[in-house]
Amino acid sequence: CTELRGSSSASEGVFYNCKELQSVNIPSTLATIGRGAFYGCDNLTTITGDLSSITTINSYAFAGDTKLTGDLIFPSLKTLPYLTFTRTAIRSFSAQSLESIISSNSNSENAFYNCKELQSVDLPSVVNIGRSAFNGCTSLKEVFAPIVQEISAVAFYGCTSLSDFSLPVSLASIGSEAFYNCTSLGIEELDLPNLTSLGSNAFVNVPIKKISNLGGITSFPNGIVNKSTTTSVTIPTGVTSLANSWLSGYSVLEEVYGSHLTTIGYSAFYNCTSLKRVDFSSVTSLQVNTFYNCTNLISLPEFERVTFVGVECFSKATSIKEFSAPILQTIDHHAFSGCSSLERINIPMVTTINYNAFYGCSNLTGDLVLNEVQTIGQEAFNGANIKSLVCEKLSAIYPVAFKNNESLSIVKLPAITVIDHTVFSGCIKLATIHLGESITSINYNAFYGCVSIRNIVILNETPPSLGSSAFSNTNNTFLIYVHYRLKSMKNKEKNY
Repeated sequence: CTELRGSSSASEGVFYNCKELQSVNIPSTLATIGRGAFYGCDNLTTITGDLSSITTINSYAFAGDTKLTGDLIFPSLKTLPYLTFTRTAIRSFSAQSLESIISSNSNSENAFYNCKELQSVDLPSVVNIGRSAFNGCTSLKEVFAPIVQEISAVAFYGCTSLSDFSLPVSLASIGSEAFYNCTSLGIEELDLPNLTSLGSNAFVNVPIKKISNLGGITSFPNGIVNKSTTTSVTIPTGVTSLANSWLSGYSVLEEVYGSHLTTIGYSAFYNCTSLKRVDFSSVTSLQVNTFYNCTNLISLPEFERVTFVGVECFSKATSIKEFSAPILQTIDHHAFSGCSSLERINIPMVTTINYNAFYGCSNLTGDLVLNEVQTIGQEAFNGANIKSLVCEKLSAIYPVAFKNNESLSIVKLPAITVIDHTVFSGCIKLATIHLGESITSINYNAFYGCVSIRNIVILNETPPSLGSSAFSNTNNTFLIYVHYRLKSMKNKEKNY
């Protein structure tokens, strides 16, 4: 039972379970190999003869023939259904005319499933690689499929030796876990402009360096950005939001581009310590911990639409030098705390700056003009070094807000009602203070240690109450300009 002399087909199950069969000589007349024709031929090792006329191989044809080896070339084969060469030991497979490797979605063992000796496949005409087609082919190194359009779920799952497979621009669909754990498949740049579908965990543990184009996909699934190798990501235009903690802790990521994004979840880039550049110019808010501890983040876009910056959003992002958000209204607490390189901020419409917002921003210098701000929280600018402060609508300023701003020389607060304790303590260059007609109270230690004070303007007809040591340890002599109707100003401070 070793020859098919003169036959045009090997009928279904013709050599089923033929344990003695060791080799098969294929005649040039053979066009079809039937379903299960050589199924269970445990000792079949070689296929010889002329394979050029074979156009059809049906399912289970050589399935389970674990000793079948060699290099198989089928120039005329058109389709390859499920379970054809499953668990065989063939070394290579070539089918120049093959267009589709068909899978059974109900069966996890498909065409070349667990062919552990398979090293290369040549599929120049294939457009569809079915589910689990090469699953478990741990020796597979080379795949040539230059026009493939669809790679189904788990198609190359666990192909740990796969190193040579250039994913073509024709790819439109990649199923879930398609390349799961293909740890040798080093992809320098993932550029798939025609992609419309990408399943979850498709590239888990695949060392991708740059993701530049994922076509028209509308969601960014898990398992595509490699935590150890991916340095650059461009978000597809169909994706408008990023999930909470999306790439949190991805320590080698350097740049992310997505100027069309409208929403970024909290902690999305938390602790991405290598992140240098981002472009999210269309987002409307920046959430809690979004860029926390991104210590190398340097380049930010102008956030033209952002109205809110959340808690610790940029905290400890120690390389940021400039931040601009022209319609920003609220900055939550610790949003920029520890941004020690921050030099310039453009936030002209901000109304609320919560506590510790810019704490420790020691390089924040220049003139701070915040004409819409109404509230500045406790220690908001403690340790900064701004030169002048102008806030036309500021009514509430909380304790220690500008303590130890050693470059601050001018303060103009025409709408302020209360200056809380220790607000300007330690501002050693503060020389001129303008307070409007609403000022009612200057609390204890408010200007303690401001040794350079020369002039204070108070426009209220009623003198503000002064807390203990409000002006202690200041210049012994300075001028106070008061409203012309103010007849007396009594306080317990020394020397005036």
